[in-house]
Amino acid sequence: MTATMHRTDWTARLAPVGLDELNTRAERMIRVDRKYLLPTDELGLLAPAVADARVLEIDGQRATDYTSTYLDTASLDSYHLAGRGRRRRYKVRTRRYAGGDEYLEVKWRDGRKQTHKRRLPHQGAWPLDAVALDFVAGTLREAGVRVPDVGALVPTLVTRYRRTTLLLPDEDARATVDVGLVCRSGQSQVSFDEFAIVETKAGHRLTSLDLALHRLGHRTARISKYGVGLAATTPGLPPEKWRRTLNRINPTPNHPVSPTSPNPLREDHR
Repeated sequence: MTATMHRTDWTARLAPVGLDELNTRAERMIRVDRKYLLPTDELGLLAPAVADARVLEIDGQRATDYTSTYLDTASLDSYHLAGRGRRRRYKVRTRRYAGGDEYLEVKWRDGRKQTHKRRLPHQGAWPLDAVALDFVAGTLREAGVRVPDVGALVPTLVTRYRRTTLLLPDEDARATVDVGLVCRSGQSQVSFDEFAIVETKAGHRLTSLDLALHRLGHRTARISKYGVGLAATTPGLPPEKWRRTLNRINPTPNHPVSPTSPNPLREDHR
């Protein structure tokens, strides 16, 4: 296999795994995340590096479209807490899968640099109802995170991308490979076509995929879809810790969203 292999073909020789088995063995709602940026034309190099991995396959498909809508305060507390590396930071988002399932998700980082995630089934209604608001507030309060005025959370960024998920069976860990990232905020839209985001979700020990990526010359990157997406689409917003990443990936501006069209941050909540 060569580095020029089409980005969706590199999993062709991997054995499949179903969603139930993946979640039983490696749901990883509490984990250490490690993220890498790979040029998409190097995805073929992953195949021999993950030869023992199994790829999530649903209805014969090995990649799934994701749509996420991030919520933040008017002062962008979530963005700035993450961008300045605060220990107790959080994200609130809705995530919709190609099959139609949608969840309201809350993520936060603890003092041991572990990421926690909790989620609640969501029907796409906007604004968030009382049950959803109580879920967000209660989750953050229980996690010891400073609770914002959850009623004031508003959509600030929409992201879309295509994800391939791997089970690393010897470690009961999972990894994801995201391509085709598009971000929209306000009247701006950008795409990140030249890079894939590879993320391992495991414990404190490096996975076999982390070690393989290191051997290929890749190191962890400061990358957050919310962080780089909002910085790239919001003129004048300080890029915080993502400046170097943005300079590297050089997002491509897309056509502006017409101010007379439906609010792009609301259409996913109809």
